[in-house]
Amino acid sequence: MNGANDGRPGQPTSSREDEEPLAEGTSDGDGQPGPRPPPIYVLEGNTLKTRLTRAVGIHYPFVGAGMAFVSLPPLVIAVSEAGGLGMLGGAPEPPLVLEARLKAIQAGTQRPYGVDFIVDRDEPHGFTSRDHVDTCVAAKVPVVVFHWTLPPLEWI
Repeated sequence: MNGANDGRPGQPTSSREDEEPLAEGTSDGDGQPGPRPPPIYVLEGNTLKTRLTRAVGIHYPFVGAGMAFVSLPPLVIAVSEAGGLGMLGGAPEPPLVLEARLKAIQAGTQRPYGVDFIVDRDEPHGFTSRDHVDTCVAAKVPVVVFHWTLPPLEWI
């Protein structure tokens, strides 16, 4: 559980009166202006210690699924801020798009996050390229995951 949302007495709480209204012309994510959601609190003593949490520096052994076109910066930031490992879904997009998404994530959180790439040896230019990997190296992405098949050795 994560602090204010776990129902324990004595935890930080928020109410509708505590919420700040959004600035004129901004949205709460669904396209409709409205109040901001309550903040998520991660209490330092309220963590689960596992090999994963120690290795990556997260509070809870939760890794978001890196779903292409779904796991975008707002979701990555929310998962990382809540104490898990937010994962950006690598999609068949140019490296410049990846770079912009990484900058958005880095502007929204200082916590660890990662990128999940699709590797398809039958379609080497269709999903992930060496330029995508180099973009992650340049941005100092803490965790990079490859799935479907193993990446070329020079990407590791």
